[in-house]
Amino acid sequence: MEKTNMENNNRLQMDGIQNEKNTKWSKIKQIVLKELMNFAVVIVILAVVLVIVNIAFPNLKNRAYVWYYNLNHPYIENDAYLPNAFYRQGQNDYYALGTCGLTSIANAINIITDSTLYTENDVVKIAMDNDLCVKDTFPETMGATQTSDLVQIADILDPEGFIQVTVYNSQNMLSVDELADLISDPKTAAIVSVDSVAMTADDLATRTYKTKNLTADHSITVYDCVYDGSGNVTDFKIVDSGFGLDHVSKERFQIMYEGDEIHSIDEESIILLTYTK
Repeated sequence: MEKTNMENNNRLQMDGIQNEKNTKWSKIKQIVLKELMNFAVVIVILAVVLVIVNIAFPNLKNRAYVWYYNLNHPYIENDAYLPNAFYRQGQNDYYALGTCGLTSIANAINIITDSTLYTENDVVKIAMDNDLCVKDTFPETMGATQTSDLVQIADILDPEGFIQVTVYNSQNMLSVDELADLISDPKTAAIVSVDSVAMTADDLATRTYKTKNLTADHSITVYDCVYDGSGNVTDFKIVDSGFGLDHVSKERFQIMYEGDEIHSIDEESIILLTYTK
């Protein structure tokens, strides 16, 4: 009998311990469930806030990115800059930064017509409205264009047909000297696809590349040349909206336009704009 009572007591103790464990586990589950529910509520509130903010302030993410980009790439005014050209891209309502081609179109037309007809923002809007550029959500690629896009945009910007557009590519590419001869006319400017690394490298001979991409990755406006006393071209006058350059030497221009043994360029492109009025 005594043995039986002890067994019963042990069983009751074990049951009590188990019940206590179950109670503790139940409380833990309730606490965890409550915290998860609170977390879910916070996530829902944040999502609603983000939606409201996005509606009230469209392109907020891109605005912040462009603001940070400009903060780390300060614009430095240069006395040699043309007053009707834009040496800093990304100044548009879409907060698009990949707009070197579109900015170059605005620059080229303003230069050859000796006017202030277009801003980068004007051209970006036309490109966006007509699906003639990349409509990415990432600022650095938004606004990027191909040669065919730029040709169509040039036609849209010139409804009266006063601007003659000629495209040169790997099939009929101009030499550096041929390009220099063409842009000696003040009513002619070129949008040239170039290698940005070669254009900006401190030392051309030791420049390096992250990839083996053989395409030109940047567009600039080329509108005139500098000559020495013998009439030889020494420099090209450019409008570079990516890095703010206003001229490059002929040697550097040839490498960033045609490539060299360090980095060749397979897809060369020139869009020549001539104002005929």
